[in-house]
Amino acid sequence: MTIRSLVKRHFLLGPSLVVTAIVLVAALSYRLVQGRLEEFAASFYGSTQSGLYPYLAARVVGYRTFLWVLLVLLGAWCLTLWADPNRNRREPPVAARLPTPLPWKLFFVVFLVVLGTLAVLLSQREWVRFGRPCWDNYCVYSELISASLRHPSSETWGPLHAFMLRDYHSNSPLVPLLVAGTNLMSGLEIIRSYRGLCAVATMLGLFVLFQFLRRWLSLSFGTAATIIVLLLSNIAVIRCSCFPQTDAFIFLWIILCLTRSLVFMERPTPPNAVACFVLVTAGLFIKLSFLPVLAMIPLWTALETGFIGKSVSREAKRTLLRRIAIFVVSPLVVYLAYQKAFGLFRMYGREFGRMQTDDAFAPFHVISIVQVGAILLPLIAIGARRLTKADTWILAWTALYVLSLWAGRTSGWDRFYLAILPPLAIVSRHGLQVIKERLSLTTAAIGVALYAAANYCALLLNLYQ
Repeated sequence: MTIRSLVKRHFLLGPSLVVTAIVLVAALSYRLVQGRLEEFAASFYGSTQSGLYPYLAARVVGYRTFLWVLLVLLGAWCLTLWADPNRNRREPPVAARLPTPLPWKLFFVVFLVVLGTLAVLLSQREWVRFGRPCWDNYCVYSELISASLRHPSSETWGPLHAFMLRDYHSNSPLVPLLVAGTNLMSGLEIIRSYRGLCAVATMLGLFVLFQFLRRWLSLSFGTAATIIVLLLSNIAVIRCSCFPQTDAFIFLWIILCLTRSLVFMERPTPPNAVACFVLVTAGLFIKLSFLPVLAMIPLWTALETGFIGKSVSREAKRTLLRRIAIFVVSPLVVYLAYQKAFGLFRMYGREFGRMQTDDAFAPFHVISIVQVGAILLPLIAIGARRLTKADTWILAWTALYVLSLWAGRTSGWDRFYLAILPPLAIVSRHGLQVIKERLSLTTAAIGVALYAAANYCALLLNLYQ
């Protein structure tokens, strides 16, 4: 039997061997280019005294080890695929002895708790590595809001308003308001309230997505659970799980807007429209990077009605214009009314200007896409023939979001690609179903475990920025 015929008989073995060979070449050649990369890191921010330089330098060093770790993991995956037919013959009798699917659900819950614990521990490690920050003055903002709510008076409102007029992050008050409320109700200090809310937002986002996959898309428990496990072991989700930044809230709100918008497109009722309007409007008060979500329903409407085609009916035009008014213009009117009420238009313009940074470096963006979408993008390719109309809508909006990052010259860090994980996860379900049909349960479980191990190693080697 030739190698070619052997590869053809084993599902995914050929592509996996190709990727393994590429990683092998990269690992062998990395030593040759590491010196130049270190020189590049030292000069990229203009000086090694820059606060961001140590993290870029750590990535340059970390990839040298990570490539060999990844090579070992890919080798294990290739061996697992090669041995898969034997496992297929042994597993049915074992599965037949299981009385009900309940033990598997209990196992998933326990496994989820373990993964959640690991995520919190690794997120804590990242927070310590970055010097225990509370960036963007959100803790200061939360303290001022908390004081103003606890003792409403001109003495507490004055410092809060003065802060809002000099710091452009005052345009994003929702998270500080939630942190301040948690601080008042629980008595926890601001930073602990912030980190606790990040953990809650991350877990709530995963729960909402799981419920949507099960109830709305009618996925099996195993497929939906696998998607959640893949997300919870993703490098970006791990990092945001208790890291005091707005990332976890963006993750939650993207999931809420994405799932409710899909429901609205299928059932465009007034209650569903109100739900989408409220979510989109609230999202604007979390972070300016939420702006691309305004285009979600109008974009999908244009694709659904054939608005991009040559002939468009009058009714289709009215529908599109109506939805633009509801889901684009109206949320912006509410947001700009907030700006006018507190005199923050100048801060709004300043925040737009600060979006463009020196980190808007094309290779950084490519690396972030590869790291964040490492398993989801291949799964989408595997299930490409089964994509539905809604899946093409989701991918179109995801492409629009990525384009907005590039056009806005935002930093090419992994955290900015956290928002594309929920849409990619939904579309990846077809690839998981194909794998479920072609591979054994053991092989699939080993693949998930190897993927999680790769992400944990990436964080431990300081490859996140």
